[in-house]
Amino acid sequence: MVKKVLITSVDKDKGSGGNKAKRDIKFFLKSRMNFQTFDMAIDGSHRFEKYWFINTKLRSYIKKSRPEILFFQYPNLHFFVMNKLVNIYRKYVPNGRIYFIVHDIMGWQFAHREEILNQEISLFNRTDGLVVHNAKMKQFLIKHNVTVPMTELQIFDYANDYSFAPASDYAKICFPGNLGKSTFLEKVDIKTPLNIYGSNRAENYPANVKYCGNFSSEEIAGKLKESYGLIWDGNSVTTCSGSVGEYLKINNPHKASLYISAGIPVIAWEDAAIADIINHYQVGFTINSLEEIDTQIKKLQSKYQVMKENTEELAKKLRNGDFITSAVNQLIAQ
Repeated sequence: MVKKVLITSVDKDKGSGGNKAKRDIKFFLKSRMNFQTFDMAIDGSHRFEKYWFINTKLRSYIKKSRPEILFFQYPNLHFFVMNKLVNIYRKYVPNGRIYFIVHDIMGWQFAHREEILNQEISLFNRTDGLVVHNAKMKQFLIKHNVTVPMTELQIFDYANDYSFAPASDYAKICFPGNLGKSTFLEKVDIKTPLNIYGSNRAENYPANVKYCGNFSSEEIAGKLKESYGLIWDGNSVTTCSGSVGEYLKINNPHKASLYISAGIPVIAWEDAAIADIINHYQVGFTINSLEEIDTQIKKLQSKYQVMKENTEELAKKLRNGDFITSAVNQLIAQ
């Protein structure tokens, strides 16, 4: 049997959904594809720890295990660490294959920083292939000179044992996350109730916005009972502008997976990459502006039950890890 290993870069200080996505991929690849796993947790504030971990612990693990196939959950904050990982693997397993599962593109995520993006492209081209979010991210990377094979995840899987959110005739919307960067919430003016969850809440929100608490990435899936989940970002209610808008055009928000796994249809910006999944599986609807929400919910009221059923069907795939296992298998087969 071919030995397969998944190395996960663990963000020690990341309390949001980021670690949940990595934990779920580790769970599904281990349980469904017999991957061995190795966690790489490095505190960036301690240079000695970084060098010791890479040159001693990681080197020893790869030298001893010599996996024919190695997947790495990208990124780690240090390019030194990630390049060293490739170097060590190539040295001890010269005929092996190393792949990256891309969670975020750091040079494009919060601000467009060409120097970081160029380092990422160079690193990606040192691998044997990538699992990327979707076709739009793949085209973005090809445009920026990534030449290795890429397979598309389509959507992040989401391990979730909670019951599906119950259907309701009275529409409500949920929005969990880091509320401090979602300043549009302080301006949104719709009649549909909007329940928000998360950290860094503002002092005041409009009357239709209700703060419902802060829960861990493991708990939140059991707390959401609303009719719809919202995908939006930035400081505007009329569009997702700036760098956050550009990133949504290529990124699969993990929040969408949370909603769908809970059986909650999704409302998203129509230019977001995730809109393709929403439209394909008919698990929600898309909008140009938040100002359209009330009208669209009323217009689609007769279709809500079908959207709800479609969402629960797709949720079963997410809860089973179907998308990551398919993408990994496709990449290995190339």
